Amino acid sequence: MLEIVRTEGSDVVRLVGRLDGAGSALLDQQFRTVDAISLPRVLECSGIVYLSSAGIRSLVWLEKKLRSHGSRLILVALQPPVMQTLETSGLLNQFAVAASVEKAQELVQDSTSGMSSSSLLKWGERLVTIRRLPTSPTQIEIWGAPATHS
Repeated sequence: MLEIVRTEGSDVVRLVGRLDGAGSALLDQQFRTVDAISLPRVLECSGIVYLSSAGIRSLVWLEKKLRSHGSRLILVALQPPVMQTLETSGLLNQFAVAASVEKAQELVQDSTSGMSSSSLLKWGERLVTIRRLPTSPTQIEIWGAPATHS
């Protein structure tokens, strides 16, 4: 069984128990209908004793939803079996990992302070937006059709 503990007004959610099929269903039910701005960005995982493929799917879903809104999911205090499961699946590097809630909150602060830094410029016939993403490489978005050469 998985217990989900969320402090009101906090970005931190503490998970305790098994993040297996039943636990992932509970986690999904808790956050599927929540908009990305209200999703937790920090999961304190020291209480997770087991992680299944269903649990990994839930974590990947949360990470993708947060990334689509310019944020990241930060996993805190992973126990060795849970970390090993994520390493073996090849997905550990898809998540930001912190040793403590304090370090995770520093990562959140760093990411939110850099989210608005973007530049708009013209490149040939294209309009280009360059923005720095939190804990990710810089992304370049190119809008408009490519220039045609006659």
